[in-house]
Amino acid sequence: MKTSSQILLRFYPTRDWGQLRGEERSQRRRAIGLLAALFLALALAAVGFARYAQEQRVVAEERLAQNYWQNSRAAQAAGENLEALYFVAEAIRLSPSLRDTLLLDVRAIQVPSLRGMVAHQDVIYGARFSRDESRILTWSEDGTARLWNARTGQPIGRALQHQSWVNGAQFSRDENRILTWSQDGTARLWDARTGQQIGPALHHQGAINGAQFSRDEGRIRTWSADNTARAWLLNADLDFPAEHVELWIKAVTGSEYDFVTRRVKSLDPERWRLIREHYEEIAVDHAKTCKYPDANHWISLSNER
Repeated sequence: MKTSSQILLRFYPTRDWGQLRGEERSQRRRAIGLLAALFLALALAAVGFARYAQEQRVVAEERLAQNYWQNSRAAQAAGENLEALYFVAEAIRLSPSLRDTLLLDVRAIQVPSLRGMVAHQDVIYGARFSRDESRILTWSEDGTARLWNARTGQPIGRALQHQSWVNGAQFSRDENRILTWSQDGTARLWDARTGQQIGPALHHQGAINGAQFSRDEGRIRTWSADNTARAWLLNADLDFPAEHVELWIKAVTGSEYDFVTRRVKSLDPERWRLIREHYEEIAVDHAKTCKYPDANHWISLSNER
């Protein structure tokens, strides 16, 4: 007759302890592997979300900067020059890449600035590629210059409109601006991204036969059928630090703009003094490397002292 211990051993055989420890280690490795995969997936998701959020923020700020630019132009048209300057400063703060274009646009303010076919409506006088050959700039007897997508042949932005045929056009060095000259006796500067004219036209008494930027792009040279050649000072300090444009406006005008109430307010004397001192520090440092001294406000004031 079998004993009870023999019966128990029959139904519950003993396990090798080495085998048990091996199984435990295997289970532990699987658990660690699952946790590592989970952490990696979470990390990748976090990186992807952060990148998406950053891209959306940049897009939103660019749109807001464009809105401020439009507000600046509306303020200029209404004669509210200080308001226009503050809108420009806010647009530059949001999108520093717009600095050169916007400073040129308000320079006239007096402080108290291919695969597809491309087609014009008349004879095309000339064309040139952008540096990366992604865009084509054309000018025509129909009184316009136009920018085209070289891959699709679709127009980029609005037509650059003159009152008579356009004799020539060229990109600025960074290709963000376009210079055109025309039989209507004007040369004009345009924003290449939007097709908006930047600042006032440059006038001769006869057709303009040619135009070009100076080496530092602080001036434009033109020559005309009226037997004159002219050099136009753009009067914009294009390398002034973008983050300090608003400080410059406050220091020069003694005012600040309230974007909530949309009103220009005068600074109290003590605050204005502190702002001028801060601007002086920035201006002195900038003047050492300024590429546009003729348009630099602080240098001009220093020469008058």
